[in-house]
Amino acid sequence: MWPDEPGFSLQHLALRSTNIADWRQTLHKLDAEEFDQQSDAALLERCAGDAEAALRLYPLLQYEIDRYGLARIFALAMSVLPILAEMGGRGMCLNRSELERRATTESAALQTLRTALQTQLSIANLDSHQQLSQALFKQFHATPLRKTTQGYSTDRTSLLWARRQARETQHQILDQLLTQLLDYGLRSKLNSTYYTGWLKDPATDTHIHCLYGLGRTATGRLNSFSHNLQNIPLIVRECIVPSPGYDCIIALDYKQLELCLCSHITQDPTMIDWIKRGLDIHTIMACRVLGYDEPQTPEEFEQFKHEHYLDRQIGKKSNFATEFGVTAETLAWQIFEEMDGAIWIEPEHVQPFIDQFFVTFPGCKQHAIWLWQQLVRQEWIVSPFGRRWFLPADEGGWRKSRNYSIQSAASDIVLIALYHLYHELRARGWIARPIGEVHDSIVLEGQRKHLKEIIKIVTRICEHVDTRAFGFSLAVPLRIDIQQGETWGTLKPI
Repeated sequence: MWPDEPGFSLQHLALRSTNIADWRQTLHKLDAEEFDQQSDAALLERCAGDAEAALRLYPLLQYEIDRYGLARIFALAMSVLPILAEMGGRGMCLNRSELERRATTESAALQTLRTALQTQLSIANLDSHQQLSQALFKQFHATPLRKTTQGYSTDRTSLLWARRQARETQHQILDQLLTQLLDYGLRSKLNSTYYTGWLKDPATDTHIHCLYGLGRTATGRLNSFSHNLQNIPLIVRECIVPSPGYDCIIALDYKQLELCLCSHITQDPTMIDWIKRGLDIHTIMACRVLGYDEPQTPEEFEQFKHEHYLDRQIGKKSNFATEFGVTAETLAWQIFEEMDGAIWIEPEHVQPFIDQFFVTFPGCKQHAIWLWQQLVRQEWIVSPFGRRWFLPADEGGWRKSRNYSIQSAASDIVLIALYHLYHELRARGWIARPIGEVHDSIVLEGQRKHLKEIIKIVTRICEHVDTRAFGFSLAVPLRIDIQQGETWGTLKPI
């Protein structure tokens, strides 16, 4: 049972690993209405099959856990699972009146914008890809990016590209039209997914809930589903407020966590040194590629971030992408999309960022070569915490291997911190409690009168994660940023 297999539900595992016959008529979970419609015989077969599948799987899975030395990572998963269940079940408190206000105003505004766009484009249905494509690329002669079976693509990236070309040719009418279309698409998604979407969910009362999955990603990274609360836009986070009994939202965020794990795994001396000294690697790399003078003091680093925000963001994106084996062309498009189409850098001009990364950190290059040799020898890729993945010796397998150990280890660091933080705060009478996890961040709701005590607890636990039980100690220190505010979307540094 390895990360790239097709599914890890009870049914998937049992049918793939045992000789049990399929005992469920449907693969998906039954909702209340479907459950009531099932006959007693069908429910008996389903429940008995679930029990038998679990009994058959137990010795097989236990054998693999012991065989591959996964007992410690399995114990971590089992210890944090009840916390994730409680956290997702408790949910995040909503400012429901604000949510309802936004749903009402956005629905009306979107209808007005929709009508205006359909009139400008002379089409009957703005949601029709075929009609929109025909109008944009034949009537208005927008520049297409790629073609589909139903005409030229009208996804967000394609519209950003067409707008960029319109601005270069000073086609103001097309520029304005594409800007309106992009705005409509973004606001429509916010409204349907969050504002009206959350309100329509019968499970959403005062809180929005989710499920956290420990085994749904290849790297072991935690994910959120049945409402993805890890990917909420900043503007929507303004609707997340403290639950009754609490008066502030607190978020802790690990600084450069994946670079910390990269330095530990690759043992690159320069990266280790810079992280130990608390230097901003993204700023330094941007300066080296773009020819700026490198900051020397904390004040100069802050000034650079303020005056050259986009340059630093490009350096940051490039560092992470290079770390994970992304090509210059892919990175160019990632930068373009992340910058909302404001910047386009030709792949040949992106390549220097990749080259500079390996010149500055030769240990990363050597580690990437070593990973390739492991794949050729058909050996496991193993993370510092013992997670393992068998990957093919091809370009895709190589990219995954470079991402796997770093991202999975970063996730495990956060899970250990979450476990200890939960129990410490519980022992203190819930002066704060976790309400969410967003990859390298943990979100809490707390009491402002205990803020100093909370900060001390959070800093002590999260910056001193003990990994010795897994057979290693980190080569670099961990650091966190802490913010607090009245809503999740209005946090300020402490």
